Amino acid sequence: MVILGLIVSGVAFYFRAIPKMQMKESTRKFASAIRFVASHARTTKAFHRIILDLDAQDPSVELEILPTGEVLPDLDPQVSEDIEEIILYEEWPEYDPSKAAGPTGSADKGKPFRPKSGGWKKPEKKFMQSLKLKGLHIKRVTFPCIGKEYDGGKVALHFFPNGQNFGAVIEMTGPSGSPVTMMVHAATAQVKFIESDMNFQSMCWDDQGRPVEKPPG
Repeated sequence: MVILGLIVSGVAFYFRAIPKMQMKESTRKFASAIRFVASHARTTKAFHRIILDLDAQDPSVELEILPTGEVLPDLDPQVSEDIEEIILYEEWPEYDPSKAAGPTGSADKGKPFRPKSGGWKKPEKKFMQSLKLKGLHIKRVTFPCIGKEYDGGKVALHFFPNGQNFGAVIEMTGPSGSPVTMMVHAATAQVKFIESDMNFQSMCWDDQGRPVEKPPG
């Protein structure tokens, strides 16, 4: 009976420990993914973004890339589903290169063409497309360098072609409500796990002491 009791208590302890193990593994993978994306942005000289769903438990982190030659979209961290745009333009004709003057020819007096959707694309390599953060909930994402903060919806971490970003403080909670705060440096994309009451302004400057607030021209 004693041996059985020890086995049962050991199994119970193991299952209680699983969520914490998942949380630690998810935060480690999340930090590695951020470093990888910043490095990949520098290597490919292309804009990248990581999309975070702040409303989901065990959220998926999605990666998107802006192909070379695309017009640079608005880089506001909040990601819209473009529902209003779909409703507004749903009856407008698609652009047809064979009828460049208009959908019915040069005499067309109808509506203008439907605007192109955003140029962000998922990467071709599947291992880069998404990451599941088991045991985590993203509570809040703050961008101290541009004075923005979000606690719901979808938020993007943008990485410029030189690897820089707007700088972010990502507050997360684990299965028992235990907090984890991660800081992403604006100039270097270095990731640190920190105390939530730190002064974050130091993350907003590059090695030359210049503020990192917008993409390089």
